[in-house]
Amino acid sequence: MKVFTSAFRAFFVSALFSCSLFSAQLSDALRVDGYANFHLEDSSRSDTNEDSIYASGGLQARYKFNERFSATGQVFAQEKDDYEPSIKWLYADWYLGSDIILRAGRFQFPVFRTLESGYIGYTTTWSKNPLKTYGVSGYDHFDGGELLYRYFYSDYEFSLQLSYGASKDRLPPSQDGNFMEVSTSSLAGLTLKVNSDLFWLNFGYLQAKTDAIDMQKNGVSVDRDKIDFYMIALEGGVEYENFYLKSGLVDGHLSKILPDEFRFYTSIEYSYYDFTPYIFYAHENLTYKLSTRPTNSSADSQNQPPPPLAPKRDREVEKKLDTYSIGLRYDIALGIALKASYSYEVLEDRTLNSQNGLYETKKNRNNRLMAVINVVF
Repeated sequence: MKVFTSAFRAFFVSALFSCSLFSAQLSDALRVDGYANFHLEDSSRSDTNEDSIYASGGLQARYKFNERFSATGQVFAQEKDDYEPSIKWLYADWYLGSDIILRAGRFQFPVFRTLESGYIGYTTTWSKNPLKTYGVSGYDHFDGGELLYRYFYSDYEFSLQLSYGASKDRLPPSQDGNFMEVSTSSLAGLTLKVNSDLFWLNFGYLQAKTDAIDMQKNGVSVDRDKIDFYMIALEGGVEYENFYLKSGLVDGHLSKILPDEFRFYTSIEYSYYDFTPYIFYAHENLTYKLSTRPTNSSADSQNQPPPPLAPKRDREVEKKLDTYSIGLRYDIALGIALKASYSYEVLEDRTLNSQNGLYETKKNRNNRLMAVINVVF
């Protein structure tokens, strides 16, 4: 696997820089763009040290059928998934007028401006995305439709975006190898945007009903539950001379099982020719549910033997992560950016002791150095 990974990385880098020499406008109707991110990371926690090198990249294509119809898709691959490609978005646009667009296909949750470019690291100042996730419990996409409306007044652009659809995904497995499948229906969203030369502001709201199915690693359905969730997001940026202030938050609430999530970031940047130094702070908080669920409630599990009793474990109550960073972006050439950063992270894990019923708090501290190359073509 290491030989394959190294060979793929060499091929990927060679192909990337070869393609970047040519025009991405392949015809009057078809345009193809690509991007790549290369990370070198050194991390030293209170209890362990880690060094890692990893890469990711993707291609985006847009085909314009005529003045009223177009199609856009983006494919993404990263090393931790063994470069197995995944579709970040794939949708068709129907231009009903100069200011109204109707879309259908697969989308990312439309709540964050920094999510609109996906994993294209070149579009941001930071070494890594300001928040680990922008969705709920690990999934952030849906299949359905969107209606976009734009209105211009003086130097301001106002946008209204309505979204509706459904989503299905499998969350990462737990330590015992079991996993959870989530199927979301009736997902509805509202996004409001304001843009001007000096500032921008995004507000997003999503709500949905979700079926969560616990699956054993042998494929047996153990439990099924219905979950209601809603998510509120607010993000904005202000530019004054060479200074740029950006902040954003996501607040997600689920009725049971999965943890509530709150994530926040803020950063200050200063642009000086091709250099952009910045300071950055982020806070993430996961609050777990302590209520228990009835087991074997799904129809598929009625004929299955009950799972063996597991020993009592300490229960996670809350996880917190505070990140303090300082970094620098250097634009080497058009389409190529070099970034370096240092981050100090404080991880706090609060658990309920299964033996004495008392709450316990553990803290870990992490020093993280990162060097990144972001390329677009």
